Amino acid sequence: KKLTWANLKATLKTYFDTLYGGRFTNSAARAYCTPDQTIPADVFTKVQLNNESYDVGGNFDNVTNYRYTVPAGQGGKYLIVGGTGFVGGGPGKWAVCIYINNAGGAQSALTSPGPNAVMNVQDIANLVAGDYIELFVYCDVSDSVSMPNFLAVHRIS
Repeated sequence: KKLTWANLKATLKTYFDTLYGGRFTNSAARAYCTPDQTIPADVFTKVQLNNESYDVGGNFDNVTNYRYTVPAGQGGKYLIVGGTGFVGGGPGKWAVCIYINNAGGAQSALTSPGPNAVMNVQDIANLVAGDYIELFVYCDVSDSVSMPNFLAVHRIS
Protein backbone atom coordinates (compact mmCIF):
# COMPACT_ATOMS: atom_id res chain seq x y z
CA LYS A 1 0.00 0.00 0.00
CA LYS A 2 1.11 3.51 -0.74
CA LEU A 3 1.48 5.62 2.41
CA THR A 4 -1.05 8.41 2.29
CA TRP A 5 -2.59 10.57 5.00
CA ALA A 6 -5.92 8.74 4.60
CA ASN A 7 -4.26 5.32 4.96
CA LEU A 8 -2.31 6.49 8.02
CA LYS A 9 -5.46 7.85 9.71
CA ALA A 10 -7.38 4.64 8.99
CA THR A 11 -4.53 2.50 10.34
CA LEU A 12 -4.21 4.57 13.51
CA LYS A 13 -7.97 4.52 14.06
CA THR A 14 -8.02 0.72 13.77
CA TYR A 15 -5.05 0.46 16.12
CA PHE A 16 -6.57 2.72 18.80
CA ASP A 17 -10.03 1.16 18.46
CA THR A 18 -8.49 -2.28 19.05
CA LEU A 19 -6.23 -1.11 21.86
CA TYR A 20 -8.78 1.06 23.72
CA GLY A 21 -12.10 -0.55 22.80
CA GLY A 22 -13.36 2.29 20.62
CA ARG A 23 -12.98 5.03 23.22
CA PHE A 24 -11.20 7.20 20.67
CA THR A 25 -14.06 7.16 18.17
CA ASN A 26 -15.72 10.00 20.07
CA SER A 27 -18.36 12.01 18.34
CA ALA A 28 -17.65 15.72 18.18
CA ALA A 29 -18.99 18.77 16.39
CA ARG A 30 -18.90 22.55 16.62
CA ALA A 31 -21.31 24.73 14.69
CA TYR A 32 -22.01 28.46 14.54
CA CYS A 33 -24.43 30.93 12.94
CA THR A 34 -23.67 33.50 10.24
CA PRO A 35 -24.93 36.06 9.40
CA ASP A 36 -26.64 37.51 12.48
CA GLN A 37 -30.06 36.04 13.19
CA THR A 38 -32.88 38.32 14.35
CA ILE A 39 -34.92 36.79 17.15
CA PRO A 40 -38.45 37.76 18.20
CA ALA A 41 -39.26 39.07 21.66
CA ASP A 42 -40.55 36.89 24.49
CA VAL A 43 -40.02 33.44 22.94
CA PHE A 44 -37.19 30.92 23.07
CA THR A 45 -35.86 30.75 19.50
CA LYS A 46 -33.55 28.13 17.99
CA VAL A 47 -30.22 29.50 16.79
CA GLN A 48 -29.74 28.60 13.14
CA LEU A 49 -26.28 27.07 13.41
CA ASN A 50 -25.64 26.97 9.67
CA ASN A 51 -21.83 26.64 9.56
CA GLU A 52 -19.45 24.08 11.05
CA SER A 53 -15.96 24.42 12.47
CA TYR A 54 -15.74 20.60 12.53
CA ASP A 55 -18.11 17.64 12.51
CA VAL A 56 -16.57 14.24 13.23
CA GLY A 57 -18.90 11.68 11.69
CA GLY A 58 -21.24 14.18 10.03
CA ASN A 59 -23.79 14.19 12.87
CA PHE A 60 -24.56 17.91 12.89
CA ASP A 61 -27.38 19.09 10.61
CA ASN A 62 -26.44 22.65 9.64
CA VAL A 63 -29.02 22.89 6.82
CA THR A 64 -32.50 21.95 8.09
CA ASN A 65 -32.75 21.26 11.82
CA TYR A 66 -29.59 23.01 13.08
CA ARG A 67 -28.89 20.32 15.65
CA TYR A 68 -26.51 17.54 16.65
CA THR A 69 -27.89 13.98 16.70
CA VAL A 70 -26.13 11.23 18.66
CA PRO A 71 -25.21 8.46 16.19
CA ALA A 72 -25.81 4.74 16.65
CA GLY A 73 -23.21 3.14 18.88
CA GLN A 74 -22.06 6.49 20.34
CA GLY A 75 -24.29 6.84 23.39
CA GLY A 76 -22.61 7.99 26.60
CA LYS A 77 -21.70 11.17 28.45
CA TYR A 78 -21.41 14.31 26.33
CA LEU A 79 -19.92 17.69 27.16
CA ILE A 80 -22.15 20.36 25.61
CA VAL A 81 -21.08 24.00 25.47
CA GLY A 82 -23.05 26.81 23.85
CA GLY A 83 -22.59 30.53 23.61
CA THR A 84 -24.08 33.57 21.98
CA GLY A 85 -23.75 37.32 21.82
CA PHE A 86 -26.57 39.85 21.67
CA VAL A 87 -25.98 42.95 19.55
CA GLY A 88 -28.31 45.36 21.32
CA GLY A 89 -28.16 44.50 24.99
CA GLY A 90 -29.71 47.02 27.31
CA PRO A 91 -32.69 46.67 29.64
CA GLY A 92 -34.44 43.35 29.61
CA LYS A 93 -33.96 39.66 30.23
CA TRP A 94 -31.60 37.57 28.08
CA ALA A 95 -30.93 33.83 28.11
CA VAL A 96 -29.15 31.05 26.23
CA CYS A 97 -30.32 27.47 26.70
CA ILE A 98 -29.29 23.96 25.68
CA TYR A 99 -32.26 21.88 24.51
CA ILE A 100 -32.12 18.08 24.49
CA ASN A 101 -34.88 16.32 22.54
CA ASN A 102 -36.86 19.57 22.29
CA ALA A 103 -36.84 20.16 26.07
CA GLY A 104 -35.04 23.03 27.76
CA GLY A 105 -32.16 22.10 30.00
CA ALA A 106 -29.08 23.99 31.15
CA GLN A 107 -29.57 27.74 30.89
CA SER A 108 -27.64 30.94 31.49
CA ALA A 109 -29.58 34.19 31.99
CA LEU A 110 -28.82 37.88 32.51
CA THR A 111 -30.94 40.92 33.31
CA SER A 112 -29.99 44.21 31.60
CA PRO A 113 -26.60 42.97 30.43
CA GLY A 114 -25.67 46.10 28.50
CA PRO A 115 -24.69 46.33 24.84
CA ASN A 116 -22.98 43.43 23.15
CA ALA A 117 -23.49 40.94 25.97
CA VAL A 118 -21.90 37.50 25.55
CA MET A 119 -23.38 34.49 27.37
CA ASN A 120 -22.25 30.88 27.68
CA VAL A 121 -23.94 27.72 28.91
CA GLN A 122 -22.58 24.23 29.48
CA ASP A 123 -23.77 20.83 30.60
CA ILE A 124 -22.73 17.18 30.77
CA ALA A 125 -25.55 14.90 29.67
CA ASN A 126 -25.97 11.14 29.42
CA LEU A 127 -27.29 10.62 25.88
CA VAL A 128 -28.36 7.65 23.76
CA ALA A 129 -28.44 7.15 20.00
CA GLY A 130 -31.08 9.38 18.40
CA ASP A 131 -31.02 12.08 21.10
CA TYR A 132 -30.56 15.55 19.64
CA ILE A 133 -29.11 18.79 20.96
CA GLU A 134 -30.01 22.35 19.98
CA LEU A 135 -29.15 25.89 21.10
CA PHE A 136 -31.96 28.32 21.92
CA VAL A 137 -31.87 32.00 22.90
CA TYR A 138 -34.36 34.34 24.54
CA CYS A 139 -34.73 38.06 25.02
CA ASP A 140 -37.77 40.04 26.03
CA VAL A 141 -37.10 42.64 23.34
CA SER A 142 -36.47 41.89 19.68
CA ASP A 143 -32.75 41.69 18.93
CA SER A 144 -30.27 39.88 16.75
CA VAL A 145 -27.98 37.07 17.78
CA SER A 146 -24.46 37.94 16.77
CA MET A 147 -21.01 36.42 16.71
CA PRO A 148 -19.68 34.80 18.74
CA ASN A 149 -22.30 32.09 18.86
CA PHE A 150 -21.73 28.38 18.76
CA LEU A 151 -22.70 24.94 19.97
CA ALA A 152 -19.95 22.41 20.66
CA VAL A 153 -20.77 18.77 21.46
CA HIS A 154 -18.13 16.19 22.45
CA ARG A 155 -18.57 12.63 23.64
CA ILE A 156 -16.37 12.25 26.71
CA SER A 157 -17.18 8.67 27.80
